[in-house]
Amino acid sequence: MKPVTRFLKAVFNFFVGDWIILGGVAITLLVVALLENTSASGSLKGTAGYLFIIGIALTLLITLYRETRA
Repeated sequence: MKPVTRFLKAVFNFFVGDWIILGGVAITLLVVALLENTSASGSLKGTAGYLFIIGIALTLLITLYRETRA
């Protein structure tokens, strides 16, 4: 079981590396998907791309701020 756990941890560290990034991207994707699937208005669907970019940028800024303070 230990080799499997080490492998999964190595894959996580390679692709993400930080729980804040994983959580921020997941929340951003969830919000954008809900906005795309539930909004009947075309104008709200047009803002989903901007919301996605802002969400990812904020996630990266929060992570960078945490890394520079530590």
